[in-house]
This record gives sequence, C-alpha cells and structure tokens, in this order.
Amino acid sequence: MKIPKVVIPLATGFEEIIAITLIDVLRRGGVEVIVASLDPELMVKGAHSITLKCDRTLDKLYVDSIDMLLIPLGTDAYYFLKNHKPLQNMLRTVHTQNSYLQYTPKLNMKIEDKLADTGNILCFALTILKELMGKSAYKNTKAELCATQCEGL
Repeated sequence: MKIPKVVIPLATGFEEIIAITLIDVLRRGGVEVIVASLDPELMVKGAHSITLKCDRTLDKLYVDSIDMLLIPLGTDAYYFLKNHKPLQNMLRTVHTQNSYLQYTPKLNMKIEDKLADTGNILCFALTILKELMGKSAYKNTKAELCATQCEGL
C-alpha cells in the first residue's frame, strides 16, 4: 500500500489546536505529513502565540505527489492564505487531480470547493485517517488516543 502524503500549509495566525491535532493523529496513523510554511521562514506563529517549526517551505513541494491538502485556518490566517498565489495554484492543481482537498476552519467562509466544519477536530482527524489508511489504522489510533467521543464514525 502506498503511504498517503498530506500537506498542511501554515501561515501566521493558523489555528494551533487544529494544526497540531491533524499532524499528530495522521502521523500516528502512518500518514506522511508535510508541514509547509507559506513564508520563507520555517518558524510560523499561530493565533495564540504558539510557534511551530515547519518541515519545509511550500515552494519546495511537488504538487504531483500530494494526496491531500489540509488547511488549518484561523481567522488571521484566512486573509493571508486567500491572497497567497502559490497556495492558490496548489489548491487548483490538487482539486483538478481529484486529490482530497479539505478546509478545516470553524468559520463561515468558503475559499474554493469544500468547507469542513471541524466540530470535534480529533474526530475529524480520525475520519481523515480512516479515509486514507483504512479501518485498522483508524481503530488503532483511536484506541491509542482514548478517543471514545468519536464512537460511531
């Protein structure tokens, strides 16, 4: 089985709880997660002053190898992301390749095609894991995280 590759781009003001939960759950489940900075710097400060070090910058990624793009928007990051031309080009490419494209804000704004209300970000991340890696990875990771609130997914 090919290991899915997910890109999580971060901009200043990203929503930390969403980004960290997605990164953690998907990596635990065996997904290759690349955290990409939209700035030239690898260090990106979130909406609540938590700084994450990204794996690489967005301009160093090859779109052809991406299976999913997850965007952990915060209110501040939304305005930055919607005007970021390289990310917009990547969104169009990923969308036309029939790759997965998910937005994960808790906002009533829609950038492109899909808008996912996070509700419970842990359950959302586990649902994505199940989609990418199957029921076994989903069940094992859910048990490891004691995510009983995600029953019935």
